[in-house]
Order: sequence, then C-alpha cells, then structure tokens
Amino acid sequence: MEGIQVSHKTAAMMVSASAVALSAMAPVVAQETDDVIIVRGTAQERYVVDETNVGRIQQDILDAARSVVVIPEQIILDQQIEDLNDALRNAPGATASDGFGGTLDDFSLRGFRRDAIYRNGILLSQATLNKPPLQNIENIEILLGPASVGYGQIQPGGLVNINTKKPSYDTRIFGQYTFGEYGKNRATFDATGPLVYSEKLAYRLNAS
Repeated sequence: MEGIQVSHKTAAMMVSASAVALSAMAPVVAQETDDVIIVRGTAQERYVVDETNVGRIQQDILDAARSVVVIPEQIILDQQIEDLNDALRNAPGATASDGFGGTLDDFSLRGFRRDAIYRNGILLSQATLNKPPLQNIENIEILLGPASVGYGQIQPGGLVNINTKKPSYDTRIFGQYTFGEYGKNRATFDATGPLVYSEKLAYRLNAS
C-alpha cells in the first residue's frame, strides 16, 4: 500500500486557507476611538466688512453707489503689513509709485497719482502725510473712480480713507514683537474693553 505524500508547499497552502476561513467566520468588532481634532483659526467675520463710511455717511457696502474696496485689519495682521503702499496691493487699480526714495507712501489709483490721504473722513495735512502708522487702523477704504469729487478731490482716480480703531466693550489684548536685519525692532500693543466694569464707558490703548 502506497503512502500519501504531501509536500511542504501543499501543507502551507492548506494552513493558509484554513486561517483565511477562520478569519472570515470571526465577527468584526468596530473599534471606538476618542480622537478629537481641534482646528484653530481666525473667525471668518474678521475678514468681512459689511459697512463703509465712504460718502461721509455709514451705509451698507452693497448699497453704496460707488466702487469701494475695504481692506480689514485682519488682512494687515496676516500679511504683516507695515506701510500703506503694501496694504494697497490688495486693492485693484492701486499701484505703488516712487515715494521719494521710499520715504513717502506714494501710489496711483486707476493711473492717477494721488496727493492726499483721509483719516476718518478728514484730510491729512502734508506734515502728517509721511508714512501714516498702521497699528491703530481698523480698516482702509479705497474709493475708486470719479466719485472722489464728493471729498473735494479733482483727481478722477479715487482716494484713500483710513478708519482708526475705536473703543470696544469686548475685552481684547494683542501684543506683537518684530525683529529683523539692519537692526529692525518693532513692538506693538493694542488693548480695549469696558472701563472699570462699566457698561457705558470703554477704553482703547494702542502703541507702537
């Protein structure tokens, strides 16, 4: 009587097939995990501006019968902007000019060179025109087109109006320190909130 010979390869295949069959018959148990994903970022409303002061009255930006571009404070913070020329790169139709060797914020709007900047709707004098500070800016409004004549401007290209920060009843403290080459050192601080737990008085402290 001849014996049955089984090769090692055949035995291995039989064992493997048995293991697959057993694993297929075993019940599948779902594993519960407690992993939590936390996403940190800036609120979307920090990038949205619904109202504008262009036209000397506060109105909804969609109702303004003018071409208005508003650059909010969060854009200035995200891009680490330190002068007005860099901020205006976010506005269509605005281009930087020579600026007297970089000592002035010099730009053109729709091809027309501007000669004035407004702050809260008031024309800045030539003495305060050189490099206006940006650490106290709430937003920058760019009025494009001939509607700038409403501000007494003859240039049809447009004008720039800077809105400064105002006190808020929501407590907020912000600080930043920047350093770089050529001995660059710059610290900024901004704090606002109710004054002595008051519901009618608020303060704003801004320094650079």
